[in-house]
Amino acid sequence: MTRFDLAPGLTALARPLMLALAFAFARTPGLAAQESLRFEPAVRLASAYEGRGLTFHEGVAGQLTADLVYAGPAGELRAGGWTNLELMRETAGPTMIDRAAPGMSEVNLYLSGTGPLGALSVSGGWIYFLWPTGFDFSDAGPLHEVFLGVSVPLAARPGASVSATAYYDFAARGTYAELRASTPLPAVAGATPSVGVTAAGVVGQEEYYARPDGVTHVSLDVAVERPGRWTRIRPELRWTVAVDPATRVGAVPDGGRHKVHVGVSVVPR
Repeated sequence: MTRFDLAPGLTALARPLMLALAFAFARTPGLAAQESLRFEPAVRLASAYEGRGLTFHEGVAGQLTADLVYAGPAGELRAGGWTNLELMRETAGPTMIDRAAPGMSEVNLYLSGTGPLGALSVSGGWIYFLWPTGFDFSDAGPLHEVFLGVSVPLAARPGASVSATAYYDFAARGTYAELRASTPLPAVAGATPSVGVTAAGVVGQEEYYARPDGVTHVSLDVAVERPGRWTRIRPELRWTVAVDPATRVGAVPDGGRHKVHVGVSVVPR
């Protein structure tokens, strides 16, 4: 069994959030009316695994999330994990799929906090990445990031917001950042559609992108969320315009600038 040890400075970064979550556990039997402690699982199926503009594998992927969330009057604390499972992998051409599941390709563990700051919502936290098997980066050791984000609601449209988030990678010693605008649309037949636009770029990220600085990609995503009796189902469509050459893997035609992927998420209510 492979053992993954945290980097020397990692404990200091994670300790405040871990202590806060431990405090939340200790208070569980007598949570005040404005406090809650809940478990949030989710399952997602996608036509490919695409993250931060990079397509890591073409073929059906299953993505599982499990979060423990403490919500209080001062904000929210979250501890959880996310994994990507390669269920089918394209091996040669658009129709050649290896139906033997290559297995778990990535695991992310994270701690985060979100709270209000005036009219803004501010978030920050830590992410630890593992690559257990069969991934393009499977020869890379575990790495960790810290992130900071800010979101502002748009008063003209309830539920709409603009957010900016930056992630600092301690292994690559560079920053990946996203600027995103999203808004819900009028409900149709009990379902709520939404649309979002994301522009992303890097500073000093030459390990993962062809250009260490500059815009990496722009994406448009459209989703429809429909609540059921036991679950919320969310089909989604994402169109990505690849700017950095490294983000063009998986484009149609090969080497082009456009990628289209679909997915569906199921979240218990």
